[in-house]
Amino acid sequence: MYIDVILPLAVPKCYTYLVPEALSAVVRQGALVRVTLGRKFYNGIVLRLHDDAEEGINYKPVLGVLSNGPIVSGEQIELWQWIAKYYMCKIGDVLKAAIPTALYNNSYRSRTFIAVRLLSGYEHKPTAKQQCLIDFLERESCQRVVSLSEALEVASAAVVNLLEKKGVIEKFTAEKSRFSYNEPIVKESSFTDAQQRAYDEIKQLFAQSKPVLLKGVTSSGKTEIYVKLIKDAIAQGRQVLYLVPEIALTTQLKARLERVLGDALFVYHSKFNEQERAEVYNEAMEGERCKVVLGVRSSIFLSFKNLGLIIIDEQHDLSYKQQEPAPRYHAGNTALMLGKLTGANVLMGSASPSVEAYYNALTGRWGLVELNSRYGDIEPPEVTVVDMVTERRKRKFVEMFSWVLRDKIKAALERGEQVILFHNRRGHSTSVCCPSCGWTPRCGSCSVTLTYHKAGEYLSCHYCGHKEPMPLFCPVCGGDIDTRGYGTERVEEVLHNMFPDVSILRLDLDSASGKNSYERILGDFADGKAQIMLGTQMVSKGLDFSNVSLVGIINADTLIDYPDFRSSEQSFQTLLQVAGRCGRKLRRGEVVMQTSHASYPIVQQVVNSDYQAFYDEQIAVRRALSYPPFSRMAFIYVKGKNLNAVSSSAQMLASVLGKKMPGCILGPGMPPVAKISDYNIRRIVVKIMPSVSISESKAFIGYAIKETLRNYGSITVYADIDPV
Repeated sequence: MYIDVILPLAVPKCYTYLVPEALSAVVRQGALVRVTLGRKFYNGIVLRLHDDAEEGINYKPVLGVLSNGPIVSGEQIELWQWIAKYYMCKIGDVLKAAIPTALYNNSYRSRTFIAVRLLSGYEHKPTAKQQCLIDFLERESCQRVVSLSEALEVASAAVVNLLEKKGVIEKFTAEKSRFSYNEPIVKESSFTDAQQRAYDEIKQLFAQSKPVLLKGVTSSGKTEIYVKLIKDAIAQGRQVLYLVPEIALTTQLKARLERVLGDALFVYHSKFNEQERAEVYNEAMEGERCKVVLGVRSSIFLSFKNLGLIIIDEQHDLSYKQQEPAPRYHAGNTALMLGKLTGANVLMGSASPSVEAYYNALTGRWGLVELNSRYGDIEPPEVTVVDMVTERRKRKFVEMFSWVLRDKIKAALERGEQVILFHNRRGHSTSVCCPSCGWTPRCGSCSVTLTYHKAGEYLSCHYCGHKEPMPLFCPVCGGDIDTRGYGTERVEEVLHNMFPDVSILRLDLDSASGKNSYERILGDFADGKAQIMLGTQMVSKGLDFSNVSLVGIINADTLIDYPDFRSSEQSFQTLLQVAGRCGRKLRRGEVVMQTSHASYPIVQQVVNSDYQAFYDEQIAVRRALSYPPFSRMAFIYVKGKNLNAVSSSAQMLASVLGKKMPGCILGPGMPPVAKISDYNIRRIVVKIMPSVSISESKAFIGYAIKETLRNYGSITVYADIDPV
């Protein structure tokens, strides 16, 4: 018998190995095996078992089976193959993204086992009865998380006393709650008539095996519908995957869902360490205690035992798209394929769905259900647009705050209400310069200026992470240095000066870099320990605070002016979402939007919460220009340290593609940031029209890339399918 093995390498194929007779009974598809390639040892996943050996080849034997059964389900392996083919990457890249390192390296052990191992380390040599407990846990931990009570059944009272003395039992008891099932604390709230109608329509569409788009305005009660559908799935013995775009969203949702789901809920994201990720992975695969997984895009790779429902909350969000490294997949689109492979229902929810998603729903490819009123019939927030051009001319502003926004913040605070302020730039100042000679510090590895961070007094590149001290004087002429632009640090500084007695929290990548930072910041704001929360896009996504009555958008222009055909869509979605964070429970909220482009149509669409007007405008433009959904798109990136090689190879690649796909190739051109980490970048835009086979187009793109690499060995070329 032979097996094809997926290795964690960016190689174009899987390798075949001979299965020794002694291992034939334990080798399974999805099992973790030890093999060699060249002179190196690798752990790999069994893709398939077969007897299709080619004559004359001396196949290397499998060295061992490292898992007690499969660690990847058959459906997940099919999903890996689809991802590799659709997103034009290597299946080894998918493996590296999919499996927690601790599980893949066979270093995973349960918390109980680790605690006892640490305990035995205090002794020169474990006693016979200690060793009995250790052996029991080691034997069982590769199969499941062992409860301490089971372990103690085979241990003597002496071992129990020793465990208590070392504090292991107390430590484990404090941690074990997420591995045991507790009944829900409260039941979900009753539905409104609108929610009941939406729920019934969703169930009918599920019965037709259709993915469903739930378009519900902010604060319409979409989460309550999700909870009801989750409980339906659990009652049928099925599991649920609940996807959210940001780790910050798992914090609030976890507390909210645990109140109705109990300890059937598990959370999965990159802030967990590898041992914790491996535990959740195993729990999902066993399916006994793990009924619901709440996680970000990487949760799509969990191997569920019996998946019945996939929820994609905030469907429009760009964070569902993996940018770097490969696989450059979109978790939302991948979830649709996972639903097909597992027979799970798929529900996508958003107040502002992507243009492509709404088009799919309107044309009948997906089911469409709408919730057009807020829960409790609370009116949408009242949006005030402040024209900053006029405000500056009249000198009616303080730093970056118009008098209108300043006065409304003051009024909200006097009423005892909370305020959320949105500004999509972190750091203190977006750049610094010398007014005398014009010197501006730039990143030596990227084509961007450095951002000034006052906390720490350093300059930073937000692309490669380079940091350097903030100079006291201009290094060219010795003159004074000015700061230009402003980020969240600077806004926070101004707020403290305006409201010295008010507690302010900042939520951005700098303030929320630690594992528990999100929970701490959001928890403090929810508990009323701060009156103002200032943040980047993290504050715009699905957060629910009952006492927030005012949202201030400091500078909407940072979104509107971005050079991309999707910029209007992304601006509308972000502005509408952040506006929806206020007035969710008690009273109608207020939004103040500061902009220098008050006459732009998108501003009025946000003011009126008019998604339909936004969609009608965008779909007309895209139809005229053959942009998605009227075509499929791919970006092909050419990267290298030699600028001449990058430029000439990109020209050659575009020429080859243009001969086969005339009129469908744009570029090569420079992306918004044309150099990152010393790599020069050129981008070619490919439109794949509906009349052309997408699989044939991808095959030709792959051929053209190989031909380019054959002529230019010093560059990197890859395709990004369905870029956002």
